[in-house]
Amino acid sequence: MHILQFALGPKEFAKVSSCDNAKEIWDKLEVVHEGTNEVTETKIELFNLNYKNFKMDPNEDIKAMFNRFSIIVNKFKGFGEAIPKDKLKTVIIEAKNLNELP
Repeated sequence: MHILQFALGPKEFAKVSSCDNAKEIWDKLEVVHEGTNEVTETKIELFNLNYKNFKMDPNEDIKAMFNRFSIIVNKFKGFGEAIPKDKLKTVIIEAKNLNELP
């Protein structure tokens, strides 16, 4: 319990200071950082929607587009959802005709 408490910053410590054991601290931190199962499922659905509707913005260069796409993919990974590499490549190609890019 002390190891968890000492590893936390002041704001996080305040959220768990009333907990009676390490399991209670861990559970509280899990909800604070990841949310409940319903919140997690909703976030994954939102990431999935962003992924499926991903398009290159007007006046956006390929680097900015790829950075924006990487953020979406990394959010999926953060929730334990992996996207196969072949699908990642397909989405990037479909986002903008790469032959037309300067």
